[in-house]
Amino acid sequence: MTQPRSGDYRAQALVIGGGIAGIVTALELLDGGQSVVLVDRDSRERFGGLARWAFGGMAFVGTPEQKRMNVADSPELALADWLRFGELAPDDTDDAWPRAWAECYVEESRPLVYEWVKSLGLKFMPAVNWVERGSAIKGN
Repeated sequence: MTQPRSGDYRAQALVIGGGIAGIVTALELLDGGQSVVLVDRDSRERFGGLARWAFGGMAFVGTPEQKRMNVADSPELALADWLRFGELAPDDTDDAWPRAWAECYVEESRPLVYEWVKSLGLKFMPAVNWVERGSAIKGN
């Protein structure tokens, strides 16, 4: 396949980065009727960024799948895990923004990410992701 020359692309939106955030942004723009060009620095085989390394896994808090499996989870438990595993300092230090992101994610990942993904018709297989955390660190 030949690579298009510079200037051959025309779109209403340019998304830079083919990771999960870039892909979701491009999909939302397309669903909104906009034309999109998505560019990424990596090869086609590696499209998807770090999401490829997560084997499609996503971290959510308090999902119906967790409830069916009697997995106790809450934003408070998830945040404690995140802070412990991420070794974030108290929020009055340089880790204030990472901590704010963690707090937002544990509160909003279910309504904003999980529900959106489910609305696309995707299904989840609940699994503990020991690959990222290891079995030696306490967590829920």
